[in-house]
Amino acid sequence: MEEIYQHLFYFYQKYHITHGIIFLTRYLPYFFYISYPLFLIYIYINMSSKGFLYTVVPLCTFIFSSLLRSFLNFPRPYEQYHFEPLLKHTSGQSFPSRHCVCAWILAFTYTSAFPSLTLLCYSIALLISLSRFLSGLHFPKDIIMGWMISGFVAFIFY
Repeated sequence: MEEIYQHLFYFYQKYHITHGIIFLTRYLPYFFYISYPLFLIYIYINMSSKGFLYTVVPLCTFIFSSLLRSFLNFPRPYEQYHFEPLLKHTSGQSFPSRHCVCAWILAFTYTSAFPSLTLLCYSIALLISLSRFLSGLHFPKDIIMGWMISGFVAFIFY
């Protein structure tokens, strides 16, 4: 795994894409940060029977993943392999990726209410997930588990 990160970072420098990866990692989550409150307002106004579900399920998923990562407190790739990630970040609590958990549960939530948004939401959640790996902040297992937790919750509740 250490060699993979070394090759990735070399590739970024060679082809001058480091800033693009940083941009995606830093700003793509804002899609969900901004759209989720607007989504809930729309749902509570137009589909009030679903409002509670679309509020509580993402919230409980977020809380569960936060508690799990605090309990497990796995190291991040840059801690384990001693390299500088593309973005500064706190140490520990790598597993599961909370960004991935939140991106995927919100993508599943949006598409439960509006199936026509599937391609857009899944694409953004996938890019957020990949950017967390590409920036050196998470291992693939962190990202895959984040997707699996969200997928399991969505399968049960939506």
